Amino acid sequence: MDVPAFAHTGAHGENETGIPGVGHVMPGQFAEGAQGERVYVDEAGGHHMHGIDGVIRAVGQSMLQAGINIPGKEIVERAIQLHNSRHGENNQLPNTDALDWRKINLGRLTEQDGEARSNRNRHGLVTTYTNMNDDGHRYGTFLESYAIPFNEELGQVMSEAGHPNPQQHSWVRKPYIKPHRLNLVPDGQGGMKFGANSVPKGQLGDEGMLDRDSISRLGGRANDTRAFQGITSWGTGHQKSLVYHLPQIDHSPDYRGSPQPRKATVDSFVTQMLRVLGQDSDAMTNNLVVDSAGARRMISQMEGEVDGRPLKSYFTSTDGIRKLGEYLSRYPSFQHVYGENRMPRFDEEGKMKGRPSTVGKLHHFFGQRYGDDAEEGRGLDLFMSHTGRVGNFRQHQANKNVAHHVRAKDSFSNAILAQSLGIDHVNDMPEPEELRAAGIRLHDTPETRADAPRVANILNQIYAANSLAFGHEVKELLTQEELAAIQPLLDHVIQGGTADDPMSLGVPSHIPFSDEMQPITPVGEQSAATTLTGEPRGVAGAPMRETAQPASPQYPGMMEDRQRVGVRRPVDPATPGLSAEQQARARFAQAPLEDVRDFYTRNVGVLPTAGRPIQEPQRGMTPAELQTYASTGMTTPEYEQERRLRQFQELAGDPYQTRLFDFGKSDSVAKVVEILQLEEARLDGSVMKHVPNSKFNPKSNHDIIQMSEIVSLTPLDVRTILHSQGDWQRISKTYGYDDTTVKIVKVAFGGIQ
Repeated sequence: MDVPAFAHTGAHGENETGIPGVGHVMPGQFAEGAQGERVYVDEAGGHHMHGIDGVIRAVGQSMLQAGINIPGKEIVERAIQLHNSRHGENNQLPNTDALDWRKINLGRLTEQDGEARSNRNRHGLVTTYTNMNDDGHRYGTFLESYAIPFNEELGQVMSEAGHPNPQQHSWVRKPYIKPHRLNLVPDGQGGMKFGANSVPKGQLGDEGMLDRDSISRLGGRANDTRAFQGITSWGTGHQKSLVYHLPQIDHSPDYRGSPQPRKATVDSFVTQMLRVLGQDSDAMTNNLVVDSAGARRMISQMEGEVDGRPLKSYFTSTDGIRKLGEYLSRYPSFQHVYGENRMPRFDEEGKMKGRPSTVGKLHHFFGQRYGDDAEEGRGLDLFMSHTGRVGNFRQHQANKNVAHHVRAKDSFSNAILAQSLGIDHVNDMPEPEELRAAGIRLHDTPETRADAPRVANILNQIYAANSLAFGHEVKELLTQEELAAIQPLLDHVIQGGTADDPMSLGVPSHIPFSDEMQPITPVGEQSAATTLTGEPRGVAGAPMRETAQPASPQYPGMMEDRQRVGVRRPVDPATPGLSAEQQARARFAQAPLEDVRDFYTRNVGVLPTAGRPIQEPQRGMTPAELQTYASTGMTTPEYEQERRLRQFQELAGDPYQTRLFDFGKSDSVAKVVEILQLEEARLDGSVMKHVPNSKFNPKSNHDIIQMSEIVSLTPLDVRTILHSQGDWQRISKTYGYDDTTVKIVKVAFGGIQ
């Protein structure tokens, strides 16, 4: 039995193996999973699977989410048996326990239709597929996915077992399963998260730059968390350029008007220093302050003067602290650590809009400065996606309006990026002309530049006292050599070949590979009515075959539309054994779409007003919808409205639906909407990457607090989202939460209870 194909360290170590993009195999051993799958567990707790095992786990989890407790292995076994009943002897598939599934044999996917697709090449059962466009791909031929040749039968078996929508899964719609389903890593919170992903077709950037979603997925994958995690504004304040220690323009003698008071920043400073000195009882009780005594000793030993007065003397009274803050608030560095710092925004022509702060402009300036010098794809984003703020950072802020830790990642990422380029960020002092051209207005003179190191020393002592009192680390930079050593784990650029030979492309010789598939005995043609897509379809969207069940009765004018958006056929109201209530539900399932729309908008909520991104055209799209997809990669709002209405009609009109006891009651309608929205959110990769592997308990204070840390909200906010019913977009608009945040909370807790 082979180790799963993706259980290696990637490009990290390819110099030693000599294989493009393949490092060392991760040490581990096989174990049995909860769904009957075989899992290769590495020493770090990561899970790696062959395709057959990955789909067994995925099927089992999907069935459980639908409220059906049938092991994934049992469903997959039935699907293989159904596949074999439809194919000749030379195209049979082994059972789920066979080692054939767990040997790497690479072939080319030549047919999507299972009737015409061979499952074997000269090496035996094909278990993995190459990239589709390998002949013309910049990186040649490589192993891209695992084969699931029984996908059509799998959808049918899942549907027959009661699953409401197997077609939501790509491994049912397509005869393969992608790497992210086969690699999971610990999420640091007791659960598992996807450890790999595929770049969507057409989204690989210039020179191999990854797409934005892939870059965000790489966040936190650095092997040196000491360098990138636990970021605070005071723990990184000493790593800023001396430019941050020049006075702001309102302290220039030529400035017309009086200096700005910056009261919010000063108030924040006073609050923090009273906490540091142990004079905030709530902060002491809540363990925000962990070493006030040590911080007081540090303050008593501070050196230097501010405005002709010893620095340490200011901390003997609240009034002294405020006077110190009012004086120091002229410096951007002080504003960065204790104040609110708005980043600049730009219009389509690149002109700055809004009112960004001086600190925000400086952050942006240095990001551009070093990003231009960095090799393509290895600029600021490379380090931004791997830095993480300290946990519960909002509790360390004076109030919600002064989010000084929010921008700490920006400044520290600039420092790391500069270090990787061999630049000393602290002593990097751009010329005054450069700063003015960037719209950064400072009291910039030879005298203030000469005084900047003294100001930095004063402020850095104060920042260090904050870090000590709150138990936060004063962050130091790795050396350029250390950063270079971990670079392969951070890279956002896909490179072809090996490091020594970029032109060394193609399948390594140790992997069995043949693109010549063995011939198969043709399966007899099946006569059936043609749907809107031009192909006859059976249960769960599987192609009709000679052995397939007879199709359910057609309801004039409705079946084509239902199949177009991927929902099931309704139950005939005349079916024997239905109660009066069940017959009423069945009649609703056959109601015209406009009647469903009217009921939905009056009793449920707002329909989608925008399309959604999709990786490939959806079955049954109209020419206009296909044109929209071709130009934007998205569905149309009309398509999404019809999809939502048909799904709602399907659930509410199911006479066998046990989750609803009275369709006419608003709370039951809300549950239907919740189910629909949960199903959609679970298909969103930007949501699922934040959702723990195990379901959270809404009655658990621990789970509520843990989720509040994940989404950077208060526990009260999490409870508000959790117990708000109806349309999620309405929840977002009512309370001002981000749409993705609402989805993460809802999915993690399984929706309203």
